[in-house]
Amino acid sequence: MSAAESTRRPKLSVADRIGRIKERWFITEPALLLIVSTHEMTPNPKIRGFRCGRGRIEYNLADVQALSDLELETALKAEAIRIMFRHPYRYPPRNASISYMASNITINELYTGLNLPYKADDYWSGWKYKGQFFEFYYQALCELFNQESAGRNAQAGGDNAQAGGGNAQAGGGNAQAGGGPSQSDENLSQATEKTELWAADEYYEEKIKEQIRIILGNNKQWGTLSDQLISRLTADMKPVMNYKKVLSGFRASLLTGDRILTRFKPSRRYGNLAMGRRLEFTTNLLVGVDVSGSVTDKELREFFSAINVFFRYGIKNIDAQMFDSDLKGRPITMKKARKTVVVTGRGGTNFQPILNYFKENTKTYDGLIIFTDGEAPAPQVDAGIRRHIVWICTNKSSYEAHKDWMIRRGRCCYINS
Repeated sequence: MSAAESTRRPKLSVADRIGRIKERWFITEPALLLIVSTHEMTPNPKIRGFRCGRGRIEYNLADVQALSDLELETALKAEAIRIMFRHPYRYPPRNASISYMASNITINELYTGLNLPYKADDYWSGWKYKGQFFEFYYQALCELFNQESAGRNAQAGGDNAQAGGGNAQAGGGNAQAGGGPSQSDENLSQATEKTELWAADEYYEEKIKEQIRIILGNNKQWGTLSDQLISRLTADMKPVMNYKKVLSGFRASLLTGDRILTRFKPSRRYGNLAMGRRLEFTTNLLVGVDVSGSVTDKELREFFSAINVFFRYGIKNIDAQMFDSDLKGRPITMKKARKTVVVTGRGGTNFQPILNYFKENTKTYDGLIIFTDGEAPAPQVDAGIRRHIVWICTNKSSYEAHKDWMIRRGRCCYINS
């Protein structure tokens, strides 16, 4: 083809270019094609680049026209993987900036070459931060920026003391610092726009899961998706563990009771001529509460809220024993649901003291529940008491990291907040 003929050839529209990418994906990326096909491609001149949510993949026509074919395919691939992990549908963004960062870090960790801003190596080092879940990175970023904000606030406070008259200006700086990541970053300034369509949506979440099930049953045609990404994705497909059901089954297996004679209930054999009997539950539980520094106040509140449910099912008494590297004081007796509990400790973690205490008091307690993030060496547990123990992890990431040793030392589940 001559240069003149090439210049006369009409330029393909964005829709046609995307159509050609989908045609190639039919052979090269069947999994991503199935996911993209669940969403409508929609131009939106009010945004920059791409974004997804609410059943749409939106794009700025002018921005996309400026991309090369390879850049366009890479950008579309990133949004397809974001949808595949259901980031726009599992929860509304609690903090738009951090949600956007956590989503990008998760995708970058599991698929190379997408050129998305933000990588785990930008903020952390070590294997612990490699190939993790969105929730893990979200929490880690929150902790990181809270620490940085506290440091900036302390520095600003010192400057105020020296400057005297600059309090008002420094106070404004503190308010901005407390908001998390700096909004001067060009990428973060788009975070609210990028996550504007994100919202919990069971319909689309299930629709995407159904496509993944089709892929799993169709010779697992994953295309160029890495083994690590596939492993994380299929693990994410497992049903959420219902911790209330686990606790209910645990409670039922532990219930003990005393039969008490009563005239308010006739005897089955002799009727009103003799007293009947009623069963009064006498089950006592020991609850070990990990109050080490790695467990947040929010997680502790959620745990005590879950434990309060036990009082609805005939549990007579719950003793809450706080621990970190050792036991903290004496157990707190809870004979009814409590709204407030004073927490002490916040050091390291060692499970052996609480397990030893339970073993020494098996005549007092029918079962042990341990609430923890699991960040400690696996303890020694006698075979005779394992069936009387339940481990409750603070979140899914903690459960995934420690379930292998926990299930050999009792039952285990996690709180899905």
